[in-house]
Amino acid sequence: MNRTCKGTLIGGAVGAGLFCTRRAIATSPAEGEAAPSVTGPALKAIAEGALAGAGVGFLLDRRAAKAAAAASRLPALGTAAALAREKAAAAAEVARERAGEWAETARPALDRASEVARERAGEWAETARPALDRAAVVARERASDAYIAARPALEHAAVVTRERAGEWAEHARPSLDRAAVAARERAMVAADVARDRIVERRAS
Repeated sequence: MNRTCKGTLIGGAVGAGLFCTRRAIATSPAEGEAAPSVTGPALKAIAEGALAGAGVGFLLDRRAAKAAAAASRLPALGTAAALAREKAAAAAEVARERAGEWAETARPALDRASEVARERAGEWAETARPALDRAAVVARERASDAYIAARPALEHAAVVTRERAGEWAEHARPSLDRAAVAARERAMVAADVARDRIVERRAS
């Protein structure tokens, strides 16, 4: 028996019990008055209780059905995940094997390309060597020509520098002589002062 049927029966029983309880608590009719009919209210209470119980049972049935469906899907999901892992591992293994095969296949071509590149580089170096030698010779000749062309200017600049240095020395000599004389005089004064102080200390 599913939960809806059980809820209906339980709800009807609960409704009947509640009706009986209310009926027992209710005030008895006055003397001489006819007792009210209980069939209609009793059936109503039982029907309401059964309806409420059926609703609760229906909700419980739906929840149980969802749980069962989720539980039934778990093995399928686990199987699908296992299959996916196996396929991924197989694909990775195939990719590694293919990569190794491609590397082995491409190795001779790469070796040939490397050898050709080395040969071409050697040929280019041999072809360029005469041009480089000529460029070095031209550069040395131009440097020599530039030095020869600049030699008069350099010699003139050296002569002018020596002349200017002699003129600066001549102009500076009087000042240097005065500075030397002043320095000697100050040294003599300082020596005299020091001698006097030494004499005073000895006397004291």
